[in-house]
Amino acid sequence: MHGAYVLLNEQTPAADPAFQAVPIGHTNNWQNFGYVVQWWLFAGMTLFGYGWVARREARRLSGPTGPEQPLDRAAEPAPSTPA
Repeated sequence: MHGAYVLLNEQTPAADPAFQAVPIGHTNNWQNFGYVVQWWLFAGMTLFGYGWVARREARRLSGPTGPEQPLDRAAEPAPSTPA
């Protein structure tokens, strides 16, 4: 199997005159350019996402590295003051 196609320039007997050649128009090339940019962005997002997930997984497997207490001051208990 080969990836190819054939163009018919003329035939015998002559083709039915009702069939006309369809002109190939290249008037909307900006849409094609948009697809080029879109797929390069998808490729970049894939590489970034893979690195981000790999880094997150490596940090998870290495164990806790930060303090055990929450860093958010609102989550800490209020200090008790003697009355």
